[in-house]
Amino acid sequence: MLAPFDVRFLIDAIFSDYAPQRRTYLENAVTTVRDVGGPAAHAYHMREALQAEQILGPRLFVVGRLVTSPHGHPVSTIWNAQISKQGAILASDSSSLIGGLENNYKAGPPDAVKFIYGTIGWASEKLAPNLLKEGIEWAHSKGLISIVHAETTEEVTEAARDGATGIEHVASIESLPADLVSLLVVKKTYVDPTFGELNTALTLGNMDEARRENLLQERYQFIRTLHNAGVRLAIGTDAPLVPYGSGLHDEFDHFLKAGFTPAQILAIDTRNNASLPNPILYLPMLP
Repeated sequence: MLAPFDVRFLIDAIFSDYAPQRRTYLENAVTTVRDVGGPAAHAYHMREALQAEQILGPRLFVVGRLVTSPHGHPVSTIWNAQISKQGAILASDSSSLIGGLENNYKAGPPDAVKFIYGTIGWASEKLAPNLLKEGIEWAHSKGLISIVHAETTEEVTEAARDGATGIEHVASIESLPADLVSLLVVKKTYVDPTFGELNTALTLGNMDEARRENLLQERYQFIRTLHNAGVRLAIGTDAPLVPYGSGLHDEFDHFLKAGFTPAQILAIDTRNNASLPNPILYLPMLP
């Protein structure tokens, strides 16, 4: 059963030590978590505390401040001004992009760089394509993987073309042209569907069950096509849009419905996720 999106729980958790989430992850046998955006200082501090075994929880990889446009997601959608100030690099030009990335690197350093690309939700502004390309190049120059949040066919194509290490939310794209499949294979881009996040978004958008199931079946086929073509898949979630901890098991169920065998799912979740410079098993504690 789909868990509701608990905004109050999310807000409370941002200013806590995440004890409930840490326990829930461990109870669900999740031992590595990627935080892909939120108050950077808090994330870096928690990573250190976990590494020093001062608190109990899964191994934590963090991006610190994510990169978005000044009026993009999540700063104009779900974050308030305080969280945005602590968690976002507002890239309006090359200077603000590189300056923000350098400051975030000095504060951390981060384990990866996260880019929000496209107009998501009711965000009114998109990160400029040239800044996405420049940011990915900067990340690679530092030996960091680059993770791009993209939800349309065009956005996924541009992110892959620019050399993104991994792309999230690919189950949300509208179509799967042959040239995109070929590009993902050639670029060796890691693709994470996040079926559970898509299912939640469709449910919150009041899509009726029959239409939602039909669309999911279409996207299941998309991901099977990518797998059969040799595209590298990863498995992750997008908490709190899916339950903490158990959301990973729900994602496994989506892969089963997509026609993957348990052995294939295990290989993707272990071998593929671990074959990146850093594991890409990201189960975000923050939005």
